[in-house]
Amino acid sequence: MQNKCPHCERERQPKAENKAFPFCSERCKSIDLGQWFGDQYVISSPALDPDLYPLMDPDGYSKNGQ
Repeated sequence: MQNKCPHCERERQPKAENKAFPFCSERCKSIDLGQWFGDQYVISSPALDPDLYPLMDPDGYSKNGQ
């Protein structure tokens, strides 16, 4: 099991003892949240296989309006 903070990579306390888990501190937790708000992190949309979604157009909308 990885026992390092995902932001600063310092050792972190177990979840039961750490309110900021999975981070090592509230500071690292806040920095990470700020990076999400600042668009430094993004979640890409999954590629859609047209054979699996025949009723969807390429933009992900239903072709029949539903």
